Amino acid sequence: MSVGDVKAPRDRRRGTASHIRAVLDTALDAVISMDATGRVTFWNPRAEQIFGWSREEAMGRPLADLIIPPALRPAHTAGLARYLRTGAGRLIGRRVEVTAVRRDGSQVPVELAVVAVKEGDYHTFSAFVRDITERKREAASRAKDEFLATLSHELRTPLTSIVGWVYLLRSGRLDPASVARGLETIDRNAMLQAQLVSDILDMSRIMAARFRLNVRPVELAPVVAAAIDSLVPAASAKSIRLQPVLDPSTGIVSGDADRLQQVVWNLLSNAIKFTPEGGRVQVRLSRADGHAEITVEDTGPGIRPEVLPHVFELFRQGDSSNTRAYGGLGLGLAVVRHLVELHGGTVRASSASAGTGAVFTVRLPLAREEAALEPAPAAAVSASAAEPRLDGLLVLVADHGAEVRDVIAGILGQAGADVRVACSAREALDTVARERPAVLVIDLELADESGYALLSKVRALPPDAGGVTPAVALSSFSRTEDRVHSLVAGFQSHLAKPIQPAELIAVVASLGSRLPPL
Repeated sequence: MSVGDVKAPRDRRRGTASHIRAVLDTALDAVISMDATGRVTFWNPRAEQIFGWSREEAMGRPLADLIIPPALRPAHTAGLARYLRTGAGRLIGRRVEVTAVRRDGSQVPVELAVVAVKEGDYHTFSAFVRDITERKREAASRAKDEFLATLSHELRTPLTSIVGWVYLLRSGRLDPASVARGLETIDRNAMLQAQLVSDILDMSRIMAARFRLNVRPVELAPVVAAAIDSLVPAASAKSIRLQPVLDPSTGIVSGDADRLQQVVWNLLSNAIKFTPEGGRVQVRLSRADGHAEITVEDTGPGIRPEVLPHVFELFRQGDSSNTRAYGGLGLGLAVVRHLVELHGGTVRASSASAGTGAVFTVRLPLAREEAALEPAPAAAVSASAAEPRLDGLLVLVADHGAEVRDVIAGILGQAGADVRVACSAREALDTVARERPAVLVIDLELADESGYALLSKVRALPPDAGGVTPAVALSSFSRTEDRVHSLVAGFQSHLAKPIQPAELIAVVASLGSRLPPL
């Protein structure tokens, strides 16, 4: 064999490798490779564009530090170790939608596919990552259009029955049985429209930050029982068995009894609507890990896997076509999520597979034992005795007005928070970098620059320097567009002045519990 015969295959291999490198460098998706330790071994230009890290900065660093949200990094490390040990990986060979983080701490929705290659005892992994921000935006726009079409349908359909029966009743030619049926139909459809309008107004108030909670110590068992009782006729009409399993010793939560009953009512009515005749709906109330848990489980068709992550989103429905089998606007679950979060709790949905029903679980923090044992006198009941505790939570309050700043600091301090105050954006930014508060409370009208500008600088910090710290906007404006502006700017919540102490404490408690561990 001549030297030329040996050299040709090498040249071909070298040419093939160069060709593959050129293809990956011009790919429209981010292409990232890492070794068995989780460190980056390849980082193409599209990865630089999406995540903000240059190839030189990314190479050799743990992937978890570059694109994985801080709260998920322990799970990523554990998953990598489990795959190396067992060969089983939850993400390997699948396409999933997840949230990643950029260098500036901002979040980006991506579609991810991971491929694992094993040669002997050596493992390598390649991830193909697509930025789906525009897809999400277009999906939200379509969902709004579908919502408006559904709204028109849901309002006009009951009106048709009402108008038609009014015409027939006015004719005076109906027998008594028909008159009774007509009045029942009018009453039922009027109540349906009232519920639709109530859901729309609730969501509007939530989005405009005008939603107020009447917070006091609440025993959950009677609240859940009342919601069940109100829906017994609806369940009986479909021969659905309602199975309440309520632990009366669950304890007391701090909240608005009427709104908590609305949460249970929405979940239960949703379960009854989707459960076929002769089915079963179970409602459980129990205590677990310092929380009260309300679980609503049905035997309906379940929730499709592609729909499950979006069931609590605004303007999202599993079936928005005009041939869908179930009515409603799809606002009920969005209202549930917001009400539960205002109480400092969480709500989640699960469904094992099609046809196995759905399970919705609400977790609410229990009130302090002393609040349960020693309620304040009726004439002097104050929200402060019933609100969630903020013990040990480091909160930064930035407001140029000394009086407002002191009042807010006092409210949070009485709830147990460790409060820092700042009168300017510069002072606030220094405090964030120095002390890493768990929650920021920022007035939008600071002395040296706007609260929006301050938050922009915070979000530009690396995650481990406070860039992902949740923030509450304080403003004298409460219009929907003002709230939307705050949320788009990166705030997690918008509170309108005058600030309601109970609402402020509940929001800070909720955001503080969601802070990603670093």
